[in-house]
Amino acid sequence: MIHLNENTKLIYKNPKEFFRRWGEGIKNLTPAQQLHAKLVGQIGNMVGLVFAWAFLIFKGFWFFSISMAFVLFMLFIDHIGTRQQYKATCKSMDDMKELDNLKFSEEENHFDKIIKEGEVEK
Repeated sequence: MIHLNENTKLIYKNPKEFFRRWGEGIKNLTPAQQLHAKLVGQIGNMVGLVFAWAFLIFKGFWFFSISMAFVLFMLFIDHIGTRQQYKATCKSMDDMKELDNLKFSEEENHFDKIIKEGEVEK
């Protein structure tokens, strides 16, 4: 049983129900939410790698720590790219919301009517 708060309880009777509901939730995520989850996961991975790297150096396995340093570097570069993609996605979603809220003036509507009536040749 999973408790979200005092009033809300999620009860999964079997693993199939859990994975079905999880799959439905994944399908409803926006691209920005997916990228945000990826960013949070990358930060957790980097923190874990730093602790593992420090442990390997402390225990004297410095030759393994060299390869872990490269993995950490590649993960950091991927994190930068994902962060840029997240910012661009959020900006484009905000721009789309502005376009949805944009109201055309009467003059623009007049031109639309002229084109529909066939007064302007295509």
